[in-house]
Amino acid sequence: MASERRHGTKRSESWARTRAAGWAALGVLAVACAPLAYQRGRAQARHHGSGLGPGQLELKLQLSPAGPISAGEPVLAQVEVHNITGAPVRVPVGSRHTYFGVYDAEGALVGRPPAADFLGLTGLESLEPGAVRLAYFSLDPWFRFDKPGTYLVRAEQLEPGPTETRREQRPGPDGKQQTVVVAERTSVTVAQAEASMTVVPLDPQRLEARCQELFDTMRELRGGPLYQATGHALMSVRHDVALPYLEHMAMAPSRAACVAIRRVGTPRAEKLIQALAARNDGVGEAARQALDTSLEPPAPTPDTHLSR
Repeated sequence: MASERRHGTKRSESWARTRAAGWAALGVLAVACAPLAYQRGRAQARHHGSGLGPGQLELKLQLSPAGPISAGEPVLAQVEVHNITGAPVRVPVGSRHTYFGVYDAEGALVGRPPAADFLGLTGLESLEPGAVRLAYFSLDPWFRFDKPGTYLVRAEQLEPGPTETRREQRPGPDGKQQTVVVAERTSVTVAQAEASMTVVPLDPQRLEARCQELFDTMRELRGGPLYQATGHALMSVRHDVALPYLEHMAMAPSRAACVAIRRVGTPRAEKLIQALAARNDGVGEAARQALDTSLEPPAPTPDTHLSR
């Protein structure tokens, strides 16, 4: 069964090529991309933060698998940030300034991460002319491709914009209305890229093979950004086929893996998390903490990205 294959199955050829030739060898979808001129009359303005403007960066987006995928199958994204100028540019450190949106076949927005995850400036680093910076993401923690259909995934490179204030009437401690000043940090888009994804009905065998593939990749990498994104992808699966892999991850011990077991939400998953919680070691402690963890998503925060 899956628990036997996770230790003995040879890595699939696609992920074996990852080590030898990098992400591009996966055969993921190559998509057209180009710098995005900032819309709504602000193209001439320089932006707060690193000072980046339109025409300085190019984004390329690749999805793995390229699709079609089985419903519920995790999706990883690689974003390449290219400096297309003749001089070094300063770009924000890390990946918090890459923002995603998922749209259905009619163009309606159906998923995006919380805005608060992408606001603020975390430091700057220099990107030389022609240089490329890679970032890896698991899309499933905030949007699960669990319904058949065709989707468009859009990645945007954000720059912190100005802080805008407004006055609002809100109830005070005594219940009476009072005027408060609300400050919102905004952001602007300097580049974007898109890729499409087709989802077909659930195929449990295919989903199990994908879990094995992700698990093998984690065992190979043992650290780094792609390792982290792969772990998040595996922990997003909501099907019993993921339980043997999540159980192995929980032995770290890992509270996050124990929470992922709870999120599967099946009788088999409940039996497993209770068995882990009965242990008198670090794994048991992690499982007991997971049982006390709320499975509800955090409250949404005001989103200013698409209106600036």
